[in-house]
Amino acid sequence: MQIPPSENSPRCPNCKRPFQPGREKCMWCGCALGGVPIPEAHLICPACGEGTDLEERREDDMIVHLCRKCGGVWLGRHMLDKLEKHYENVTNHDGATDHDERKRAAQTALRQGIVDKGLDAGYRRCPLCGVLMSRRRYRKISNVIIDECVGHGVWFDADELDSVIQFLDSGGLGEAREYEASERSQFKSASVIDLQNARVLSRMLGGRYRF
Repeated sequence: MQIPPSENSPRCPNCKRPFQPGREKCMWCGCALGGVPIPEAHLICPACGEGTDLEERREDDMIVHLCRKCGGVWLGRHMLDKLEKHYENVTNHDGATDHDERKRAAQTALRQGIVDKGLDAGYRRCPLCGVLMSRRRYRKISNVIIDECVGHGVWFDADELDSVIQFLDSGGLGEAREYEASERSQFKSASVIDLQNARVLSRMLGGRYRF
């Protein structure tokens, strides 16, 4: 059963859907959100549930919501984008400095075992819209499992955000993008092969099918 959005959630004036404070445009209809009043937010912790509000913390242009009880962190989609942008030029060098060695050690550790503090908790609900969030491996190669609402943001159980930052600081974002590009290339090649096989099959069947 879907929990309705909180009455405190800001809504797009055009499509009336809730949005994460700080967004410039509605992700659903593209409407400009500048000037839309932002009510005081009371976000419920996805892990602890009713009775446990998330505490908002601000520093410079970053906004996070922290649960004092379980240590989890809610990061809005645009805040995660800002975090990644900060690390987008970090690379994992092949040099022999101590700093690089520590980076590689942290990177290797993140790839050796799944970091999933919420493994036994099941699916969590987005604190903004109440919809069950999906669970996925952050950036596909980090081995940190996150809870994500595509429209609003990501929930990190205790220490998971620290693990993601270690991953980013070790050059993981660049590696992830290379991996994703390789995946797309392999998918494209596989699609071409599948099409060729389909055409061969069509000829074998007397040309009854066109591909």
